Amino acid sequence: MRQIAIILTFISAAILRSCSYSETKNERFNRAITEFNKKVKSIELNNYYPNSYTEVKTDSIIANTFDVRIKTFSAATGYILIETTTNNHLTEQLFHKDFYSEIKVHVSDRIVYQKQLKASLFDRASDPIFWDNATLEHVWIDQWSSNTNSLALHVSLMNPLENTFKLYEIRIDRLGNETMRLINQNS
Repeated sequence: MRQIAIILTFISAAILRSCSYSETKNERFNRAITEFNKKVKSIELNNYYPNSYTEVKTDSIIANTFDVRIKTFSAATGYILIETTTNNHLTEQLFHKDFYSEIKVHVSDRIVYQKQLKASLFDRASDPIFWDNATLEHVWIDQWSSNTNSLALHVSLMNPLENTFKLYEIRIDRLGNETMRLINQNS
C-alpha cells in the first residue's frame, strides 16, 4: 500500500508539473503583436498638392500697347502643411505647394515691368492669420479694365488652411509704375 501511495504521489506530481500555467493562444497572439510593434519603425508619408510641377503661361497683347507674359508655377521648395493624420505607425501629411508668378510687360519692345509675385510680397500686417499660410493662386489680365494707358492684372491669393482668399488688382502704366489695391476678400 505504501508503494502505491508513493507511486500515486510521483504520478500526481508529474501531472501537476505538466499542468503548470501556460499562455493561452490569445495571450501569445497579444505578446507577439506587442513585440512586433516594438520592432516596427514609424512610416511617414507626405502627399503634395499638386503632386507634380505645374506651370501655366499666358502671352497677350493688350490695346496694341502692352505685350504681357505671365508664367505661374508651383514652387519646388515652398509648401503649406494642410493636415496630419496618424494611424498606428503611419503618419500621413498633406501639403499645398506654394505658387509664384513671373510677370514681364513690354511697351514698344522695351521691358517696363518685370516682377516675380508671391504671397510673401503682400502686406502681411493687414491680416496676419490669412498671410501666415497664404499662397498665390492665379494671375490674369483684366482686359475690360485695361486700355492703351494702363494694364490691369488681377492677383488671386488663397489660404488653403482657412479656405479664404483675397483678390488684388495691380495697375501698370506705360512707364512701368504700379499701383495695387485689394478689390475682394473672404477672410
